[in-house]
Amino acid sequence: MPETSSQTILYHRAVRLRRLTGNKQLRSQGEIDGQHMTIGDIAMMTLVRPFVLGFQEPIVAFWNLYIGLVYGIIYCFIASFDVVFIEHHHFNLGQNGLAFIGIICGAAIGFALFVPWAEYDLKPRFRPGGSFVPENRLPVGMVGACILPISLFWFGWTSAGSIHWIVPILASALWAAASFFLFQAGLNYLADCYPRYVASVLAGNDFFRSMIGAAFPLFSTAFFHNLGVGQACSVLGGVAVAMLPIPFVLHIYGARIRAWSKFAD
Repeated sequence: MPETSSQTILYHRAVRLRRLTGNKQLRSQGEIDGQHMTIGDIAMMTLVRPFVLGFQEPIVAFWNLYIGLVYGIIYCFIASFDVVFIEHHHFNLGQNGLAFIGIICGAAIGFALFVPWAEYDLKPRFRPGGSFVPENRLPVGMVGACILPISLFWFGWTSAGSIHWIVPILASALWAAASFFLFQAGLNYLADCYPRYVASVLAGNDFFRSMIGAAFPLFSTAFFHNLGVGQACSVLGGVAVAMLPIPFVLHIYGARIRAWSKFAD
């Protein structure tokens, strides 16, 4: 992949020019700034800034919450397969493993649909006006936000042993596509909104969603046993419905929110 960081490109250019000219005074702005950084500055950049951005920036906070929810549902949803396919449909372990093919197919379909959409986003000359803004990343996330609760309700209320096992597997494929859309839209949107601080933004997002992902498996099996798969998936679907407006609101007001920020470009 070609390098896209302007600071890194300028650094390599400065190194190349020093080697060609022998002039040691040729330095990039990143090198100059790095010489004056203290240990405190480094600690602020690597340890503190991800949390500052995560709590001070509404765009980052909302997407951290949303992606964290999706990540938690991933771990919780996978735990439901043992209940649905082993306990309800009486699959053995090998057959239960094959049930995950639905998720694989859904992710593949999501990828196949996302790639041409992303290519369209990245080629402004093909769109009226020829301009690109970070909010152009969100329509695919809006689609995923609508599909996610549908797939959860579908899976939950078709998981009974009296219903053919292919029906919840089809729902899991739809869920995988929706999750893929949300991840791709959210992470690319954050990177486009905060290009100077993309490492801090994505590190904070990774930490936040990993904490949620680590917590959900602790109660997921009991969650499905105590409530039942239908009611449990309805709870998850209800939360997904509550979070659904986020990409729509940011698509409308994202540019205005970024204009107020001292971190966003």
